[in-house]
Amino acid sequence: MLAYGRERAATAGIENIEFVESDAASLGFPEHSFDAALSRWGIIFEPDGEAAAARVRSFLEPGGRLAISSWGPPDRVPFLGIPMRTAMQCLQVPPPPPGTPGPLSRPTPEALGGLLEVAGFSAVEVEETEVTFEWESPEQFTTFVKEIAPPVTAMLAPHPQEVQEETWAAITEATRGAAAADGTVSFSNLALLASGRA
Repeated sequence: MLAYGRERAATAGIENIEFVESDAASLGFPEHSFDAALSRWGIIFEPDGEAAAARVRSFLEPGGRLAISSWGPPDRVPFLGIPMRTAMQCLQVPPPPPGTPGPLSRPTPEALGGLLEVAGFSAVEVEETEVTFEWESPEQFTTFVKEIAPPVTAMLAPHPQEVQEETWAAITEATRGAAAADGTVSFSNLALLASGRA
């Protein structure tokens, strides 16, 4: 992502930008360095999201804003809910406890907005939006999940290759049940967007 960002900035002739890779909990900027910050499906992966957001708040000018995002509950986010539920059934593992870091860790407006409030932000606002993804087939969907869903791949990692392959096949079949008559797969997913003022 950073290489792509650098390339786009260079193409646009933008020179007053710096790209930094760092864990959110160990960012090292001077206080009041920024007017705004954005964490697109990032802080929700932090073990202590409130502390990470508070750290980002310290980098913002007074009145600066932080915007963050999360996915909704699994039943409203089928592109993650279906593969996670199927993998848990195949592997006979329970769902992670509420609040476990990951893409579904702050699935309600109260949980996501509360993260910002605990981190010291004011004027917190949360809105819902739908994000639709489409694939040509259940097989293409499963390939997509393999590439972008660390919670699923991490769940499978300790198991033998045969079990992993059986689970991926079960995910493909579960998705086939949601496919259109022409075989395409389209999922509308609930995303939450929250912002707060430093």
